[in-house]
Amino acid sequence: VDGRPVACGGVIEMWPGRGYAWALLADDSGPHMHRITRAVRQFLDRAPWRRVEMTVEAGFESGLRWARLLGFECETPRPMRGFAPHGADCYLFSRVR
Repeated sequence: VDGRPVACGGVIEMWPGRGYAWALLADDSGPHMHRITRAVRQFLDRAPWRRVEMTVEAGFESGLRWARLLGFECETPRPMRGFAPHGADCYLFSRVR
């Protein structure tokens, strides 16, 4: 937007059929989330992986909401303790077709 990125993301292939999704969003990406979400969903719908996983920090409500909007389901009823590199607890989400 105006020459600067508002979102960057991708999927790392863990092995054929399984990928791990990641994303970084600018603090002011809010007004663009509808377009970003639509683009990511389209990408995931055409992606070659049968299973795509992602983790979201516990307590990061907008991240948890976005994961669900992208079609991911939470697989961990309780957060995975100390999962993130900085020690934060995280939930594991997956999108399987």
